[in-house]
Amino acid sequence: MPITVERLADENVIVAIATSPLDPVADIRRSWQDTARLAQDLEGHVFAISDFSQVNLSQHELEAGLDGLNGETLPPDNSTMIFVSNNGLADTLTQAYQDQYTGRRPVLFETIDDALAYIRWQKN
Repeated sequence: MPITVERLADENVIVAIATSPLDPVADIRRSWQDTARLAQDLEGHVFAISDFSQVNLSQHELEAGLDGLNGETLPPDNSTMIFVSNNGLADTLTQAYQDQYTGRRPVLFETIDDALAYIRWQKN
């Protein structure tokens, strides 16, 4: 499975990790649907991490994947979006997501460990 999505046990944290090979349109759409499904039963603030650090996508591929999203597949409004990327797509990811999908600026990290540390800091 190119993008695995799971909820961390006993936490309002959902993690989607992308691996190669990746079909940007189908896989990103499915991962967001899975994230929304997992988030719908959670109470309180939800942190949704999308980790793209293990894949190499062009700006065009990433934008094509994000274009497949709509309001029905995005996580709830009571959430923080966190992207993990160390492959030069951080600016594209941030701009496309913010401008086209929510108007909210996601939080960016280079590693999943940094993202999880940020979440734990936010909770305290």
